Amino acid sequence: MIPGGYASKPTATWGLAGGSDRTETWPGETGAASLAGIVVGPRGAPLEGVTISLAGSGFWPARSVRSDAEGRFDWRGIPPGIYELRASKARLVAPPLTGLILDAGSRRAFGMQLAAGWTMAGRIVDAYSGQAVGNAEVTLTTGALGVHSRRTRTDGRGRFELVGIVGDEHGLYVEADGYVAAGPLRYGPDATPTTVRLQRASRIEGRIVDAQGSPIEGATVRAFGEGEPRAPPLQAGDSLGVTAGPVPPIAAVGSGALAFVQQAESDRDGNFRLPRLRPGIYTVAASHDAFVPVESTPLNVAPGAARDGVELTMRRGGELAGVVIDERGAGLDGIPVELRTPGERVPRMTVTDADGSFSFRGVRGAMTVTALPYDLPPARTSVEVDEEARVTVELMLSSALYSLRGRVLDERGFGVGGALVTVSSSEPKTPVRRTAKSEEDGTFSVPALPAPPFELEAEHPAFSPTRLSEVEAIEDLRVVMYAGVTLIGTVFDRWASEGLGGVDVRMEGPATLDAKTRADGTFVFRRVPTGTYDVRFFHRDYESQRQRVVLEAPRYVDRPQELDVIWLEPGGLVEGEVIDADGDPVADAEVTWGDPPRWERATRTDAAGEFQLRGVPAGSTWLTARHDTAGEGSSDDWVIVRPLETSLGALVRLPKARAE
Repeated sequence: MIPGGYASKPTATWGLAGGSDRTETWPGETGAASLAGIVVGPRGAPLEGVTISLAGSGFWPARSVRSDAEGRFDWRGIPPGIYELRASKARLVAPPLTGLILDAGSRRAFGMQLAAGWTMAGRIVDAYSGQAVGNAEVTLTTGALGVHSRRTRTDGRGRFELVGIVGDEHGLYVEADGYVAAGPLRYGPDATPTTVRLQRASRIEGRIVDAQGSPIEGATVRAFGEGEPRAPPLQAGDSLGVTAGPVPPIAAVGSGALAFVQQAESDRDGNFRLPRLRPGIYTVAASHDAFVPVESTPLNVAPGAARDGVELTMRRGGELAGVVIDERGAGLDGIPVELRTPGERVPRMTVTDADGSFSFRGVRGAMTVTALPYDLPPARTSVEVDEEARVTVELMLSSALYSLRGRVLDERGFGVGGALVTVSSSEPKTPVRRTAKSEEDGTFSVPALPAPPFELEAEHPAFSPTRLSEVEAIEDLRVVMYAGVTLIGTVFDRWASEGLGGVDVRMEGPATLDAKTRADGTFVFRRVPTGTYDVRFFHRDYESQRQRVVLEAPRYVDRPQELDVIWLEPGGLVEGEVIDADGDPVADAEVTWGDPPRWERATRTDAAGEFQLRGVPAGSTWLTARHDTAGEGSSDDWVIVRPLETSLGALVRLPKARAE
């Protein structure tokens, strides 16, 4: 028991963090919560000057108080919420107390014992020169949500140290002028001294003007990165150019598509500045309430460089005004409304006024506008706005909701449990998509739908996907799923007698499916609907092959159907030239082999009229070429092709002169 200092509350029991605690309601404090307690050191002696910090749903970032000479603290006026409590003094720390619930008017008391924590030390350097980066801000976040943080700055030699760390969920962030921010880098107690290599930042600067060249103030300017940002050059060992020693997990940086990176706002002169960008390719997009959005061409920015003088011209657009009403015609307040146009990467959002009205300015062209109520099906319409015109729309929300009920069955009529049933509205004006899972007996119910018709999809790992269109019934719908077939096979190189990777495999039948062989030549198709299929095998350096296969429902779900080994014959490479009647080279002519010509395997000539044909079957063959203006012709003689060899000097003369 820790000695008490609250004699008027003799029933309050305190224990060290992790032990018991008691919640009490104190008179006169019904609007806020409070914390009290005592903090002791490793040997049990009270500690003065301990920082007790709290962060959570009531406030963030963390706030803190300090213990007095007796190690006690009394913290009042805390907003109700769920918090995380921490205590530290230099190298001494206490284990965090998470999930601390503070109700309005409650008072909770704790005893906390501090122990020695671990130390994170490291150095920040330039990724390209290796020189130290001084005065860089280093932030360590603790806890799974990172609600508590500690900061320090590097010295003149780029070094930093953070002491008194407890636990193993920590994220390190580093920022410095002129460099791309790094983090989160994940670290634990076993981390060795760390070297973080910062990449030199790039920047884009420019100006936003209207059609008359006048500056536009208040335009939102965004940079969208193309693909994954470039990383610094790889260093020796396993550092990836970020850390020395074991590599901590690093957050993913993108999926290869255009991603929003940074934004700024143009000033009164129309100028904007986008600093601290990773080197790479960017598209700059500008938007403004009164103007049509505009984008730049792709801009390639080198490490540490600047792209200056980027000017974007915005043109005035029209206005789309509307109202969201219910079935009685009354305007609905507070309904989110979304506007999507082909020229804007990010959809615009607004909320209806008290009378249900809303407005979007600076729009032009075709667009869709959707009302998105929280508890009703959305309403959507498409509209086109001409230059500086004003167009009005009306979106009616229906309060009538339906539930689609049915049962998922297999071919024998038994219920299929665990099927994912997705129901979409067939009406573009009510774009609803909802999902549910079937029960063990196959029954399902999808609520909160607009009026039919619907489109339905059912998926299950042991069955082929099932799709139903124009579903009108809302009760007792039967969804039959057929056992899916797993088809496996192997493709071999005939000459090498080993698996051939990179072969394109296409199945055409009740469904069209594509796969590619692995390095060992194996391939697999899963959950294939039963039926008859033509299977095609294609590799640009080999003769293609087709095979017909009949897939039947398996008796056992886990038993795949296997194709016989497919043997592909390696072809040869034919190089040559296509000329016209005047003997001039013909660019962009199609060239292939065979009789009749195999145009599906054709290649095209380059600017010099030259071509390469790969995967030509061994033996003697004719070549054929065709061109829009020079006509169609064949080679003067047979071309001898040998497997895995190159046949040079093939010539195809076309009957007409190429048009200039």
